[in-house]
Amino acid sequence: MADARPLLPTFFVIGAPKAGTTSLHHALGAHPEIAMTSVKEPFVFATPGFRRELGRYAELLAPDAAQRGESSTVYTQFPHYGDVASRIHEVLPGARFIYLVRDPIDRAVAHYRQHAFAGKESRPLGEALSDFAHPASAYVCASRYATQLQVYLRHFDAERILVMDQRDLLERPQVALARAFRFLGVDPEFRSPAFARKLNAREDQRVATGLGAHLRRLPGFATARRLPLPAALREPLRRTVSRPIAVEELDPALRDRIAEALLPEVEWLRQFTGLAFSHWSL
Repeated sequence: MADARPLLPTFFVIGAPKAGTTSLHHALGAHPEIAMTSVKEPFVFATPGFRRELGRYAELLAPDAAQRGESSTVYTQFPHYGDVASRIHEVLPGARFIYLVRDPIDRAVAHYRQHAFAGKESRPLGEALSDFAHPASAYVCASRYATQLQVYLRHFDAERILVMDQRDLLERPQVALARAFRFLGVDPEFRSPAFARKLNAREDQRVATGLGAHLRRLPGFATARRLPLPAALREPLRRTVSRPIAVEELDPALRDRIAEALLPEVEWLRQFTGLAFSHWSL
């Protein structure tokens, strides 16, 4: 039987959710020395039964790449998925990790909005974030960057973890990606048009209008929506069948309370990385 171990990842993009991991996944995958999983978030190490899932990597990863990676943001949502770091270390003690972060409050709000858009969340924003002080808060736990990294540091040396600021990826993608490439030991001078792509952004999130909802129920809709349309027709049709999702703003008083709770996490991150994160709100 062929050994599946050579097809396992050599590195992981571990989050944070809503910090640009989809764009980073595809940008890394554009590098000729890197293979990213064909499914962005395979979640292989997200459960205690991870050993039974390892064979799935053979279907998701190209075997001949110098570096192989996957990008499951649930890997930094402790305690919801248990000690993912220990599971990875058991199988891949030499793995490396890229952790993409952004303003922790903005990230939590974006996380809520994603769930609301997907129909997974019906509570108002303030109610959904009101449990911010609890370590297992559905939306705030992933913004506890120190807590999430310390889980990994129990198993891996700090030199195996690269923390990147989403702002750098957005504003200076060539510089940010060169840093990631050096960390992974591949050619840092590689350039690609894919570096400019911004994926899974909030402006892409829309809900169906009445007409759009009606069309979705018609037989053959799924096939019809894949037909190519002239650019002059595509956007007007998009505005007819869908609209941008309504944006609810966070109450300033609640924002201040969340900031106070998260400030020690941010201060630890600044010390750990040596990065200022000066544009963050705390």
